[in-house]
Amino acid sequence: MPSLRVLATGALCALTFATGAEAQVLSQYRAYRMGSTVAEVSALAGTRAEEVRRTHERPALLQSLQSRPARWSAGSSTPTTDAVQELRFSFYNDQLYRLVVDYGRERTEGMTAADVVQALTATYGTPLSAANRTTPRTPPPPDTEAATLLARWSDGSHVLALYHPEAYDAVFRLMLVDVRLEGLARRAEAEARKLDDLEAPQRERARLKQEAEDRRAAEDKARRENNRLFTP
Repeated sequence: MPSLRVLATGALCALTFATGAEAQVLSQYRAYRMGSTVAEVSALAGTRAEEVRRTHERPALLQSLQSRPARWSAGSSTPTTDAVQELRFSFYNDQLYRLVVDYGRERTEGMTAADVVQALTATYGTPLSAANRTTPRTPPPPDTEAATLLARWSDGSHVLALYHPEAYDAVFRLMLVDVRLEGLARRAEAEARKLDDLEAPQRERARLKQEAEDRRAAEDKARRENNRLFTP
């Protein structure tokens, strides 16, 4: 049986000769729309407020959220034909700028890259040819050491890319980004890391000071209690 890498290469070669068409509704995946707030996405995904993770708070608020359909929860017997295994959302100042969708093996077994590209084409139009370099570049998929790009769509403001992640449980990975917000988020993250590095010594001193204060407080409490109970 041909490998996914071979199938992916074949799919991309076929795309090279395809005529590009403007991507349709490229700002949205199912009910999730780029630019949506954390509250809106949480309501759609059925997640709780405490599941939202803050990665940075300055110079911009960067947040992330993960969601797994109920059927993937331990002990779940919920029947479904949905291939989605996990959804990962990234937010810049309360605006959704990146959505990553992992499709599990069970509901994609036997499917080729061309099968998935064809299914996406029905919603988003004809993918870009492999030789097209004039549209925004797609950033590497997060949390993946290596991945094979299978197909890509773009309307100039959004980029949708289909990957086969290597050494990962998912067979297919779909990533949708808002180009403008994604650029702002990357710059904010780089600046946040610089600030963290600059303030690291001050934070370490504050941590050590707090630990010393906590230790003295514990010792004082123990001393008072032991004085009260001590019998010579």
